[in-house]
Amino acid sequence: MSLLETEIVLYEVLGILGVIINLPILAAIFWSSQLRTQKEFIIIAGLCISDAINGFSFFMTGVYRQEVVNQRRENLLESRYYCLTTFAQSLNIAVDQAFGWMLLAITLDRLYAVYSPIKYFERTYQYAWTVLGVVVLISVLTLVLAYIFTYQQIFPEVSILCYTSDSANAVLYKAFEITRISTVTLSILLYVPICWKLYIIARQRDLGYYSERRYAMLKNMTITVALSSASSIIFVLVPDNLIAFKLFGLDRFGTYLFALISFKSCINVLIYVLRNPMILAELKRFAFCCFRCRNANSHVAQVNNMHNSMIPSARKVSASAFLVRNTAWSKPTSTAALSVLML
Repeated sequence: MSLLETEIVLYEVLGILGVIINLPILAAIFWSSQLRTQKEFIIIAGLCISDAINGFSFFMTGVYRQEVVNQRRENLLESRYYCLTTFAQSLNIAVDQAFGWMLLAITLDRLYAVYSPIKYFERTYQYAWTVLGVVVLISVLTLVLAYIFTYQQIFPEVSILCYTSDSANAVLYKAFEITRISTVTLSILLYVPICWKLYIIARQRDLGYYSERRYAMLKNMTITVALSSASSIIFVLVPDNLIAFKLFGLDRFGTYLFALISFKSCINVLIYVLRNPMILAELKRFAFCCFRCRNANSHVAQVNNMHNSMIPSARKVSASAFLVRNTAWSKPTSTAALSVLML
């Protein structure tokens, strides 16, 4: 297997794995009436959506490149605009920026929660949807900018394999890289004042300023996001810097470094489940209900099959009984008719 084929398989496997792992968490959150009305879990759902779409974009990139290899066109050139118009790369451009902005948005959410806890607890789940909506809007604007600055670059100058860095204007993509590095770095740095304020709140809780339940919710969600941000250092920030600034010549392994981002999606799911027992409980309940519904449907189908198989025989019995009754009545009727005619 060549290096290119290995990259393609890696993208397809990690991509579909990222989708499969995140979908059950989303199903459990939105299926539960308790979880889908709490802003903390909607934010976790937003992270899962981002990771699932990221995994899907990786999978579609692998599928596109596999098709190019199967057609033996991997050595051809195409334009940057052509690469941008492919579904996989349009999705990659938007999702790459969405990831960094999503991390920054939930970090700012934690900053708001620890510095204004009373106002934060008064917020409804609509606040969380607003935060996620802003991230989606930024991602769409990013894609629009890519199309505006790239639509004139129709000269074949990049590989038809369409790497993400070749799918937009070169200067603009460099700005995108720096933007994502900046958002992830800022998210990590903001955790210094967040952790300090959380420590102060812990001391004030001992003095009775905060309820035990609200403090537990605040602490649990803050630690969850902190662990997610910590994994971003290894799986996002380090690879992005190695690629953007070509450190140690490791940028030539950019495809493998990008694959770490998809692997991060799988790590995040473990963090969400282990740090939030309610998600695990709802996930088990959701799986149990799906299994029970499946068994119920199979039982109904079995009963219907048995009923349908019994209908023909029942019809035969009814028909034979009808013929017997008609035969029994036909003899007296015929005798009476003959006697009338003889008279």
